[in-house]
Amino acid sequence: MGAREVDHPGERDGNAHDPSGLPQEPIDLPEDGPLPEDTTDPPGRDRPGRASPRNLPGGYEVHGLHVAPAQPGCEALLWLPPVPRTDRTRVRQHTCECRATIYELCQAGGLRFIRRTVRGPDGSRIHETERVVTARAEQVWLRLLLGQAR
Repeated sequence: MGAREVDHPGERDGNAHDPSGLPQEPIDLPEDGPLPEDTTDPPGRDRPGRASPRNLPGGYEVHGLHVAPAQPGCEALLWLPPVPRTDRTRVRQHTCECRATIYELCQAGGLRFIRRTVRGPDGSRIHETERVVTARAEQVWLRLLLGQAR
């Protein structure tokens, strides 16, 4: 049996570094100076390394998940003051930062919880749900996104 050659996408058109085979076009963003006002991070939300809503060439906008409006009879979640129980917290998912209230599905010490940050003129207020097993936290997160819990 002879060796079989595999034709990888991108090798045919000289884009061997791009496995998708799609043409790559540079995005023109300002090299220095502040970005236009409509593309900056919301005030009070300085999170190095996190993506922020930006207007890209062609009129496209980059956004995260948006929480649906609260449904009639939605579950009232118990929001507690944050307690630093572990030295590291991982944000698994988050809602869009273009809103005043941001939700984050977090994991720490083998448990998950939802962190709510409400930004206002007096600064940010942070609260968290109780820490629960992953399956329960995922259910609550979905209900929150669908407007069935607040």
